[in-house]
Order: sequence, then structure tokens, then C-alpha cells
Amino acid sequence: MSTQHTQGVVRIISSYCDDFPNQTQNIMQMVRCAQISPDNTRKFARELQSELHRMAGSAHCLGFRVIAQRLTRLEERLARALLRKGRESIGAISDVIESIVEFVAEVPRPSPQDSRLIDSNLLDESLSLPAEEIPEDQAGLAHLRILLIDDDAHVLGVERETLLAIGAEDVEVANSGLEALNRLSEVQPDLLITDWHMGAISGPDLLNAIRNGSCGIDRNTPVIFFSHKRDRRSRMQMTMEGANYFLTKPVSPRVLGRAISRAVSGS
Repeated sequence: MSTQHTQGVVRIISSYCDDFPNQTQNIMQMVRCAQISPDNTRKFARELQSELHRMAGSAHCLGFRVIAQRLTRLEERLARALLRKGRESIGAISDVIESIVEFVAEVPRPSPQDSRLIDSNLLDESLSLPAEEIPEDQAGLAHLRILLIDDDAHVLGVERETLLAIGAEDVEVANSGLEALNRLSEVQPDLLITDWHMGAISGPDLLNAIRNGSCGIDRNTPVIFFSHKRDRRSRMQMTMEGANYFLTKPVSPRVLGRAISRAVSGS
């Protein structure tokens, strides 16, 4: 990765660290809503689960593994609590909420130096190469129009910098599945790279709309999924429904470049 792109990623990671207290304050506000409105506990718990998932994905992608693991465990516990019925579900949700409060009280504000991307020099694993040395399977990225979709601004920024660093030049971004759906016919992408879980319109929702031919673009447009979870069943299901690749965050620049080239070539 070139110095320019490396510096861009470092700035995004620093911005994430600065914003982290606001994110934990936000989940505490959601916790308070669940606590003071017993009749709507499950509703607020579902919203809280979605926010925990987003935060875990962001922490994974930006290299904060310990924070990501703790957030993932909380999200999974909350998901299991929501599967229960009646008072048993409410009791389980209350237990998770107590753990969330403990997490917010204990977790230190992250520092850019704590990120594995920086600490382990992962940003340097895909150094910019002269044109004649670019791997053959990544040489055509400059000619692709790519639509990149993620509901986390920091993740979106890092992924965009990674795409530019490996040779992509035409990268459009959307910060939600709904925005992407509304822009598909305008952008006419050669490739979509999308997060798995996103608000009202998820990655799988986008894939189904594209493969059904209802979006104003070629129904065979390649789609690559990003997720921080290793959900084998979901991956198999999405592959059967037409996904080209399913990559786990954080994705190495070289792996991403190869996945794009193979998805576009149909190999």
C-alpha cells in the first residue's frame, strides 16, 4: 500500500478512535430506553443487537480484535435472548444489558497504535508495485466501476482506500443497502462489494433484487460479500443464490484483489 493510502487508512483509524466514546454513549442511551420502557424491551433489544453488530464489524475491520470479540459475544448473547419467549426472554435480555453496562464502564478508549493494521504492519503487506509487476489477476481493476456498500463510515473509508491502493480507480460508495438499491440503475456498476448486515435492506436483500432483475442492472453483475462472522451456513446459502465471493473482515489487499478479478472473470 502506498504511503498516501497508508496515511489515509491511519487517519480513518484515528477518527474511529476519537469517535468510539460517542458510539459507547449511543449504546448506553439505547440501554436506558430498554430499561425505562419494559413494554418495548424486545424492540429496543433488537435495535441494540443491530448496533452491537455494526460496532463489532467496525472494530474487526479496523484491527481492534479484543474490542470486536467482546462486542460479538454481547451481540450473540442478545440474539439468543431474543429467541426466547415471554418472561424468560426479558430476563435474559436484562442479563445481557448488565453485561453491556459493564463493558462500557471497563473498555478503554482505543488508540491507533492498538490496531493490528498498524501494530502488525498489515498496511504494508500490499506495497504499491510498478505497473509491470502488478499481478496479472489484478491488472484490470482500473477499468471496473465498483459500488462499495457499508453502513459504517469508518469501514467504508478503509475499504475504499484498500480498493484504490490495489489499482481500482472508479469506486462509488453507498452507506446503506437502501441507498445502494436506489442508485444501482444510475451507477451501473461492474461489481458490487457489500456488507452482509445493514439496516432495512441487507446485503442478501440486495443480492436477491439484483438476481431477480429488478434493479435496472445486469442480473449477473458480480457481488462480493464482506462480513466479520464466519457463518458457514449463510455463506453456502448465499453462494447458492448467486453470490460470487464471501470474505471475512479484515480482508488483506491481495486477497481482495484476487477475489475481484476472479469474480469479474467468472472463475
